[in-house]
Amino acid sequence: MVKLLHIQRDGKYHSIKEVATSVQLTLSSKREYLHGDNSDIIPTDTIKNTVHVLAKFKGIKSIETFAMNICEHFLSSFNHVIRVQVYVEEVPWKRFEKSTAFIMQSLSVKQCTPDTEGIQGFQHYPKA
Repeated sequence: MVKLLHIQRDGKYHSIKEVATSVQLTLSSKREYLHGDNSDIIPTDTIKNTVHVLAKFKGIKSIETFAMNICEHFLSSFNHVIRVQVYVEEVPWKRFEKSTAFIMQSLSVKQCTPDTEGIQGFQHYPKA
């Protein structure tokens, strides 16, 4: 589970989103199970860092869009990834008026779970 707090700064107005993301990848081969060959395994730190980088550079407009960005990234960056399952949970925060403070509204949690096996019209790009 990767947790992050994304801050959107628009002049004097700031907004925040707290999201927790879980990413599961399915690979095209079973070498790691049958022969103990872990060369195709994508490390958990790589997955965590990728989630953080995508949040920083693409932002989190909605958790659905963010989840699809994660799916598209792993499907296009790794030829041996054939399926991506992403679970994203957003905890809403409300901004205090005339202040730069926020309060968590823990009564509601927004969830999204896309499960992709390739994306129609989406192609794997060869590694350089």
